[in-house]
Amino acid sequence: SLTDMLFQRTHGNVLLLENRRPKWDPTHGGHVLNFHGRVIASSIKNFQLAEKKDSERTVLQFGRVSRDRFVLDFTWPLSPYHAFAIALSSLDGKLADSRSFHTIKRLHSDRKSASKTEG
Repeated sequence: SLTDMLFQRTHGNVLLLENRRPKWDPTHGGHVLNFHGRVIASSIKNFQLAEKKDSERTVLQFGRVSRDRFVLDFTWPLSPYHAFAIALSSLDGKLADSRSFHTIKRLHSDRKSASKTEG
């Protein structure tokens, strides 16, 4: 399964992405990401994803341009379907936070423990 590959670090053809971390900018007095002029409004929803193996290569960026408008830029290997799904999931904090990851990790551990006791 995908979770087994993730935790065993055998990724095969799975593309691993990670959030690009903002850098401190003393001019703005805060952390910023360079969206190259595409994102013009600050928002907690703004993010960029880069390949884990090549963190300089941004494959997706999503950000606010007005009160109720966002832009979504992506490149190969993401399809429009995948990029849109990632963007939608970021709009619901319950789906996109680290607590969800830890919950999945705990469930995975529980499932492995249960299968050992059954076997």
